[in-house]
Amino acid sequence: MNKRLIPGYLLFFLPVLLLVSAYVLYQVMRHGLEVGLFVTFLSWAVYILCVPAAHGRLLVGSGFKMLTGQSFFPEPYVWVLAVAVNIMTIVFAPQIYTHTLMTYIFYRAVFIPSYWIIFVLAAIGTWYRSIIGSNAYSASPGTHTAVRHMLTLVGLLVLFYLTHQDFIVLLNVTLSG
Repeated sequence: MNKRLIPGYLLFFLPVLLLVSAYVLYQVMRHGLEVGLFVTFLSWAVYILCVPAAHGRLLVGSGFKMLTGQSFFPEPYVWVLAVAVNIMTIVFAPQIYTHTLMTYIFYRAVFIPSYWIIFVLAAIGTWYRSIIGSNAYSASPGTHTAVRHMLTLVGLLVLFYLTHQDFIVLLNVTLSG
């Protein structure tokens, strides 16, 4: 039996848990408990909707599989929750988007039609495996993994390219007071 002293998933989840905890703590200390937790949750929703990767499988699905041993496809639930949080925030508290740079740029992207390609690429990258089907994916996993990685890379490059001017303006405003 070849058992590892430290399982591989712990080496992945521990740094992720530390980074998320540090971000939550930073936002709570900066904005207070209620607004800080809400901004953290909103930042998570922005990450889900703008980054073309399999977020649910990485964060929720793998944890569920470790605990129960069963596979679970959480993407639909994660996306519905992220969209619902953003719709409710836009309707009831749009001023919350101004609390962080990331949420403000997301808010602008929602209302500027030329930025919507960000959401299209994120959806394609996230749902790629479902779009092509699991049988096609299983037939050539190396090729499809490379395609998924390229979609993620292109999606992030488009995101940074389209929002870099907004980012520069916001940094200048922040630095100049």
